[in-house]
Amino acid sequence: MEVIHKLINQKILAEYARAQQAMLQEVAREAAEQATNGETFGSSGAEPLLTPQELAGQLNVPPSWVYEQSRQGKLPTHRVGRYLRFRLSEVLAIQRERQGERN
Repeated sequence: MEVIHKLINQKILAEYARAQQAMLQEVAREAAEQATNGETFGSSGAEPLLTPQELAGQLNVPPSWVYEQSRQGKLPTHRVGRYLRFRLSEVLAIQRERQGERN
């Protein structure tokens, strides 16, 4: 009887491991697909995060300006580990707010 229980438990664990592996493969496939589309993982079509160099190109300013504004807290900044990232829409919204304050 004990042997039967061990076999059943092994079969259950093996099935669970297969299901978990299939789920992880699906998550990895989705993450890779999103990365090739310039999206962040789990963003599901959300606006991509830009590097400081990409943001500088979009704003037609030097990357050093982007770094300095981020350091001073004047740009909405997302940290991905040790890397800085930006959403263009957030940066443009802040710029519009500041333009409105000046006028």
